[in-house]
Amino acid sequence: MSFMWTWMWQNALRQSRVCVNRRRVRPSMSAVCKTDEVTVVNTRRRTALLYLAICSFLIALGVLWFGGMGSVLTVAVSAVLSAISGTTLGVYVLERRRSQFRRPEVLPPAGRVDDPTSLGVHPATINGEHAGLTAYVPRDIDHELRALLRLPSAFALIIGDAVSGKTRTAFEAVKAELLHAHILVPAADSPLAQVVENVSDIGDTVLWLDDLERYLSFDGLTLRVLDDFLSSSASGRRRVVVATMRSSEFARQAHPVESEEDARRALRSSAIAVLSRATLLRLGSTLSAQEFREASSLQADPLIQAALTFSHNGRLAEYLAGAPSLGKRFQDSRGLHPRARALVSAAVDLRRAGYGRPIPRRLVEKSHTYYLPAAAGNPPEHVESLKDAWNWVTSPILGSALLSASGGNVEVNDYLVAVAEGPIPAAVLVDALVVADKHDAHRIGLTAYDLGSYAVASEAFRRAYNIQVSEDGPDHPDTLTSRNNLALALRDMGRWDEALAVQQEVLAARERVLGPDHPDTLTSRNNLALALRDMGRWDEALAVQQEVLAARERVLGPGSSGYPHQPQQPRPGSA
Repeated sequence: MSFMWTWMWQNALRQSRVCVNRRRVRPSMSAVCKTDEVTVVNTRRRTALLYLAICSFLIALGVLWFGGMGSVLTVAVSAVLSAISGTTLGVYVLERRRSQFRRPEVLPPAGRVDDPTSLGVHPATINGEHAGLTAYVPRDIDHELRALLRLPSAFALIIGDAVSGKTRTAFEAVKAELLHAHILVPAADSPLAQVVENVSDIGDTVLWLDDLERYLSFDGLTLRVLDDFLSSSASGRRRVVVATMRSSEFARQAHPVESEEDARRALRSSAIAVLSRATLLRLGSTLSAQEFREASSLQADPLIQAALTFSHNGRLAEYLAGAPSLGKRFQDSRGLHPRARALVSAAVDLRRAGYGRPIPRRLVEKSHTYYLPAAAGNPPEHVESLKDAWNWVTSPILGSALLSASGGNVEVNDYLVAVAEGPIPAAVLVDALVVADKHDAHRIGLTAYDLGSYAVASEAFRRAYNIQVSEDGPDHPDTLTSRNNLALALRDMGRWDEALAVQQEVLAARERVLGPDHPDTLTSRNNLALALRDMGRWDEALAVQQEVLAARERVLGPGSSGYPHQPQQPRPGSA
C-alpha cells in the first residue's frame, strides 16, 4: 500500500502541471493558465524514498499498536494511516516547491494573444484615460527583425530608450512571423535552466525576456541556458529568444571601458558573453522620416494623429504612453510634496541599485528619509504625512501613477528609472542588502563597485556568497563567482592579504571543479597575479601572468585577450 501511494504521488507530481489560480491539474504545459504562477513540479527519487520511509514507519507502528486486534484490522488501519501520510506529505512538498519556484506563464500561440500589455506593451494614455493600443506604426528595423525570426533558432535583442516602442515592435514581429508559436514569459527570479528543461516538450517557442537585464544573473540567462534552449531547435521545433533592453543599460553591461583591467571586467563576464551572442537591433527614440510617413498614413487612428501633432521631437511612443506627463508630475512635486517626492526617489534608486523584485514598502519608507529636504531647512510642518504622501504617489493622474502598491510591495514606473540621474546614496545600497536575495545582492554589489563604494560591494558579494553556499553548495560555479567578486572588492579596499587568500581559495576550487584551462579558472589565475602585483610581489605576479597568457593562447588562440565580450567559443558559467 505504501509503495502504491508513493508511486501515485511520484507520477502525479512528475507529469502534472498545476494551474495555481484554478486549482486543477492539467496534463499539458501548452494549456493556458491566466497567471504568471504556473507551477511545474518534478519529483525525484529522494522524494519517493522519503514517502516510502514515512509510510513504512507508520505501517510498522500500526502493526505494533494494533497487533492484538487481529491481522485484518491491523492491515486496514495501517493502510489508512499510510495513505493519509502519503497524501499529506505530497501536498506539503507540492506547496513547498510551489512557494520556492515560480514558473513562467505560457501564453497561447502568438496569433491568439489578445492583450499584449501582459508582455509589457504600454497602452496609450490620452487625456488621463487608458485608451488601449493604437494601430502599429511600422519601424525601420521591422524587416531585419522579422527575417531573423524566420530562422529555426535566433536571439534577437532590441535596444532603445525607455518608452521608445521596443516591446510593441517585438510583439508585432512575433505575431507576424511566429503565429503559432507559444510565448514563454518567465518570472525574473525563475531559474531559467529549469524553465528551459521543463518546456522541452512544447512546440515552437519564443522565450520572451522584456528588460533583459533582469535575467542576467546567476541562474538567469547564461551561455549554457541560451545554448540549451536554441539547440533544441534541432528536433524540428523553432526556438527564438526575443529580448529588449534600454540603451543605457546595454552600454553599462556590454561595454566595459577598454582601460579597465581584467579583474573589473570579470564582474560582468557572464552578461557580456551572453550579449555578444545576440543580434542587436537599435530602435530610435524619435521617428525617422520613413516612420513619420508611415504614422501619417494612419488617418483612421485619431490617437496616432494627436500624438503626431503634440508629441515633442517625434517621440511618438513616449507621448502615447503618457511618459512626459508622468515625468512632469514628478518634477512639479519639488517643494509641494517633499515626502512624496522622497518616496519616489527612494523607489527609483532602489531599482537603479539592482533590486529587481517588487520593492517592499517598508524598505521604501526606510530609505526615503535620505531624500527629505531637512538639510535645506524646511520646517517639519512643511512636510506632508506619510499617509498623504503614499496617497499622492499611488493616485493615477493622467492615466498613470508614479508608484503602484500591491500586497505590501511597490513597483516604480520604468520611465522614471530610465531618466533618473545622479549618484545613489550608499545608505540606500546598504538598506537594500538587508532584504536582498542572492540575485539582488549580486546586482547591488555590481552597482556599488561601479560607484566606487567598495565596502558596500564587499558586503553585497559576501551576502550573495553566503546565500549561495546554503542553497547551491560551496563549489557551485555561481558560488565561486560571488567569492571571486568578494576578493576583487577586498582588493580595491586595500585589504590585499585577505584578497590574496580568497583568490587562492577560489583558484584552487575552480581548478578542482572546472579544470585548469577553463576560462573562469584562467580569470581567477589572472586575478591572483593582479593581487600579487598590488602587494609588490612582482616576480611572482609576472610568472603567473606568463602562465595565463600561455594558457589563453593555447585555449582561445593566439592574439586573444580572453575577454568574453570578444567573439570566442561558447562556454557555460560566469567568471
